[in-house]
Amino acid sequence: MDSLITYDVPNRHKEVKDGMIAKGYAKSFKSGEQSYILPNTTIWRANTAPATALADLQAVTTALGVKLERAIATQFDNWAAIPGEPFK
Repeated sequence: MDSLITYDVPNRHKEVKDGMIAKGYAKSFKSGEQSYILPNTTIWRANTAPATALADLQAVTTALGVKLERAIATQFDNWAAIPGEPFK
C-alpha cells in the first residue's frame, strides 16, 4: 500500500522534508500523463504502511530536534486532486 502523510512543525520545514525525501518519500506524484504537486508539508511513499510513515517522520524530527506538532498518515489509494504549480 502507498501512504500519504501530512504534518506541522514549527521550524526547519525544509530539513524535515529533505530528511523524509532521503528516506524515499516524494513531494509529487504522476498519474497517467498528469503530475500532481502535494501541499507543502505533505509527502507520500509507495509500498509503505501509514504506521511506518509516521514512525519515519518521528525519527526525522527527533534526529533534527524539531517538535512534531501534529501529523496524520493514511493509505493513499482513493483520491481527487488539483495538480498545482511548482513551489517558487
